[in-house]
Amino acid sequence: MIMFIGNNKLNGALSESKSSSLLNVDLSYNNLVGSIPSWVNGTSLQLNLVANNFTLDSSNSRKLSRDNYGDYVIPRGSHQV
Repeated sequence: MIMFIGNNKLNGALSESKSSSLLNVDLSYNNLVGSIPSWVNGTSLQLNLVANNFTLDSSNSRKLSRDNYGDYVIPRGSHQV
């Protein structure tokens, strides 16, 4: 299942859980805040979180890489925990 809700001016934090049927999630260009939840480590998950206001610390920054625009994204096919 695909969920595209990018560029919708959404506010708030991401849920600590998500449906296992969601395999492609685009939440880019919103106003989301807080920590990156652990479900972003799903091995078959494609996720776009660019242009939000997440808090990065040592527990969640290693899940992310920088894309060509300097925004944070989850690498496709990432298996890093």
